[in-house]
Amino acid sequence: QQRSSIVLSLRNADGLMMLPRGGPMGCGSTVAKKGESFPVFMFSKISSSIGSGTKFKDSSHRPILDYNNDHVHNKREKLMVGVVICLSEKDRGKKDVLPDELGSRIVRSLGGESKASITSHVTCIVPTMAKAPNDNFANKLSSLIHGPAIEGSNVIFVVVASKGDTSKSRTRHVAFRTGLEVNHALAPIIDKHAHALALQVRKGASSQDGIAAMFENVVGTLRERSSLIITCSDIGLERAIGAMKGSLFHAISLINA
Repeated sequence: QQRSSIVLSLRNADGLMMLPRGGPMGCGSTVAKKGESFPVFMFSKISSSIGSGTKFKDSSHRPILDYNNDHVHNKREKLMVGVVICLSEKDRGKKDVLPDELGSRIVRSLGGESKASITSHVTCIVPTMAKAPNDNFANKLSSLIHGPAIEGSNVIFVVVASKGDTSKSRTRHVAFRTGLEVNHALAPIIDKHAHALALQVRKGASSQDGIAAMFENVVGTLRERSSLIITCSDIGLERAIGAMKGSLFHAISLINA
């Protein structure tokens, strides 16, 4: 079974080695021995520096790829971003301050106003974590995401805000505990998870601030796979978005196709 995380790891490859089919129906061997050589199908700029005679530009698949790239480029639309800001009950007083700040950070990280715009933002207060799941909060969050305020968005960022004084580790841990409650509430409405993209988000955020690695990022489709939802913390937000920006635009182009 194909795994998207494995395919994603091939993004930086310079070429594909063409191996003969193994086993009794093929060349009879299942092991490539030291000293054997096989043709490599090059598709990066490095192919010109090593004098390869087989390049991707010569492939019969190239016209198909060129058409698809032009088609996607022409169809690529500006990202319409909805933002749901999740605050703990103790941070309720900041609900009028954070939306504009976080919205600006998200748009800048996506490449500016020519690439993305905030369609709307809403604030949701997350109750203190209890031993039992909070169904009322889950229903409220689902209603916000499916409601008219976020209806025109094809990308939804659910941002769990940390407390104002991020120099203290305890205050940042509050955001991650809140994030667990948020992800639990979102689980029933996500159509399909994109685990490879979630991993990119987590790695990007932790490269900006190591403590962001604690946050359990979630990426997936919802609304019958018509839009993408991303949960993240405001800690490491810029690099989290930067790490998945290219994949995000591609994913949205496929959703809108």
